[in-house]
Parts: sequence; structure tokens; C-alpha cells
Amino acid sequence: MSLKRSVVWLAIALASVVVLSCSPLIGNSSSPSPTAVTTSPTNAGSPKADPGFQLLFNGVSTANWRMSTVKNPPGANPGHFVVVNDMLEAVAGNTLGMYWCTTPTPPDFLLKVEWMTSRISDNSGVFVRFPNPEKTGYDSTALTGNVDGFEVQIDQLGRPDGASQHKTGAIYGLAGPVHANNLPAHPPGQWNLFEIRVQGQTYTISLNGVQITVFHFVVGSDRQHPDQGLPSTPTVPRFIGLQVHPGSAPIYFRNIQIKALS
Repeated sequence: MSLKRSVVWLAIALASVVVLSCSPLIGNSSSPSPTAVTTSPTNAGSPKADPGFQLLFNGVSTANWRMSTVKNPPGANPGHFVVVNDMLEAVAGNTLGMYWCTTPTPPDFLLKVEWMTSRISDNSGVFVRFPNPEKTGYDSTALTGNVDGFEVQIDQLGRPDGASQHKTGAIYGLAGPVHANNLPAHPPGQWNLFEIRVQGQTYTISLNGVQITVFHFVVGSDRQHPDQGLPSTPTVPRFIGLQVHPGSAPIYFRNIQIKALS
């Protein structure tokens, strides 16, 4: 091998070492965009339920979680979720998806969810009070989350129009947070805490300990979906779910826990 070729191969080898040493270590996930947070997310340890709460994800098993499905159009991919460091990682597909917990909720409840985005443009959400998605007949069972239930939004940009009812902490399309342009949200790469109180037909959202949204719903006001927002019953249970949105970098969820309210 000539001296010139040796220099070239040495340069390639050094470049490979630099690339490998700078690559994020995020388990079995897709690579984030150049603008995404590149540090590997870590958990503080195995999740433990707060007093009076029940864990819906124990950091290991997803036996009580199920991914939404899509019948049409052909080739639609709702994405998927994987377990990474005791957390759930949302990996986007090419269409909207929902990972829903098959453990029925109490009629009234307080739900705590910690979440972290990878970049400011990421989009996700937490769905509450929707019926079994596999029994609603939609081509995409993810639609059940915000058509027959409600979505608590995660989107700092509030797309498509920047309106408050589309921003983080909103009941999507229905009620925006107060001070929507000055939310107590932590930046990408840091954890945020939603506390979602569902009592009667009042939905109260707190973000990082600050109450930001209160929404009062009138059952039957959506004539096309008269069962929207009904509480869970033994015969018609209701559920919670996590959204995976096309185009978003990995979003992480942990310490998902619920408590019944009297």
C-alpha cells in the first residue's frame, strides 16, 4: 500500500471513530434529526407509584399496552413504542398512532405522566376517557383517542396555527392553557410532568406543578359523538393512551400512574 493510500485510509478510520463517539445512544430507536437532542435519556430508576396511585407502566412489561392499527390507506404505519431504560419511547411512523393502556380507568381519576421531547417541534399528546379502540370501527383505531375521548396536547408550537387550543397542555381543539405563550414547560431533553384531573365533566391540567388549563364539557354537545367524555363503567370501560405523531423525533414517557377520585 502506498504512503498516499495509507494516509487516506487513516483519515477515514479517524473520521469513523469521531462519528461513532458522537452518536447518541438511545436504544432501539430511529436516529433523531440533526436538531434533536443527542444525549441519551436516562431514568432515575425503576418507577414507583406515589401513595394512592397505581402504575400503568412498570418500566419493564408492556403486557397491558397495545398499539393502534390502521386498515386504510394501504402502507400506513402508525409507528411503535419500545422500552428504553425503564421508559416508553415513541417512534413515529407515517401516520398518526396511539399506544393505549388496556387497564380501564376509574370513573374519575388523577393521571400523572412524565414526558420529554427531543426537539421544540415535536408533537404528541395524552388521551383520556376513550372507549375500546378496537370496537369503534375506525380505519385507524388511533382516532378513538380524540374523537371519542380528549387529547391533552404536547406541542410547544401549537400547530397548525399557533392557537392556544393547539399548544402544550390544551384539551386539543377545545380549550387552551392560560398564558399559552409563557408555559412552565421545560426545554427538549428535560422531563415535564402532566397532572391530569378528570372529575365529572371537568378536566384540569397542571404542568410541572402549575395549573394551566380547566375545561368543562357538556356531554352530548358533539352530536356526532354523543358518548364522548363519558366516565368508565364496568360494562363500557374507558382508557388512556399516548400519541405518536408522524414527523416527530423520539418522545419519551415514564412514571405513568393513576389514582381513583371519589
